[in-house]
Amino acid sequence: MLSRTGRRWAAPGPTPRSRPTRSACSSERSPGSRITSTHLAFGAGPHHCLGHRPARSELRIGLKTLFEKFPGLRPVVPPERVRMRTTSAVYGVHALPVTWGG
Repeated sequence: MLSRTGRRWAAPGPTPRSRPTRSACSSERSPGSRITSTHLAFGAGPHHCLGHRPARSELRIGLKTLFEKFPGLRPVVPPERVRMRTTSAVYGVHALPVTWGG
């Protein structure tokens, strides 16, 4: 969402009543446990993104076309070495080195 000044603003998060009683940094949480969230960015509740279906269709068609045009396309690194973005509003990878060949 853009403000009147053109600056990007994050979408609203969960309401106080939907938050867990313990914080994400709580020492009471066991290692490796996850907190589930109904944050707007995940497309939950009444704020579900209207564009999620067209975006998924575009992605499905784009990937299908990519693999049809380049049937030998393969990742260079194993999946566990692919670094994901953690500080961006857009989910994705930093880089995905690939090779294509017979």
